[in-house]
Amino acid sequence: MTLVEIPTPPLFDRRTDSSRAGTTTNALVIGRPIPLHQDLRSGLVDQGVEVAFRNSDPIGGDTPATLSAPQGEPGSSMPTETIIVTTEVVPTRNGILSRWRDRAAKSEENNRLAAAAVDASSEYSTCRLLVLCDARAVYRAGLEVHNARRLAQRLKYEIEVDGTPVVSTSYLVVGTTSSLRVAMEAIARWCRHETAPIP
Repeated sequence: MTLVEIPTPPLFDRRTDSSRAGTTTNALVIGRPIPLHQDLRSGLVDQGVEVAFRNSDPIGGDTPATLSAPQGEPGSSMPTETIIVTTEVVPTRNGILSRWRDRAAKSEENNRLAAAAVDASSEYSTCRLLVLCDARAVYRAGLEVHNARRLAQRLKYEIEVDGTPVVSTSYLVVGTTSSLRVAMEAIARWCRHETAPIP
């Protein structure tokens, strides 16, 4: 399992190691509340990443982002250029009608995620984007890798059409054979700009 960056034409010269690498940074997590959010809260904060959460579900209302800071450090309202969009895979139900309803619900969720990501990105001059898919509830996550990549590409396109350049677009699928600890370490490195871009 690796965190995969989708190669994109450089908007400007990028260094492999940012001057911010290794320092405390922050990330905005967008998505409806799922169990993975608690894993992100504990896993990233332990590694020096401040994590703010914004609910993409309109039923939950337009709630402000809540921030979790590393232990011993005060929370900050400083905005971040790092956006993590989360989604979750649930086992597919049997029957043509059930599968159609599942696909329709997924499409609607992706539309909400796109709207929330575009809205959040408008606060920044540039942003970095990671689509994180929790596929631990399914036996095989092959299709979800494809879906996560497509969602990342769609979000990048819509964010840039709205006027915010996306300097890095990545996706990661946490599957049944994946170590959550390793995933959190990879995400923390990415948040700290320590993940080298693919040439």
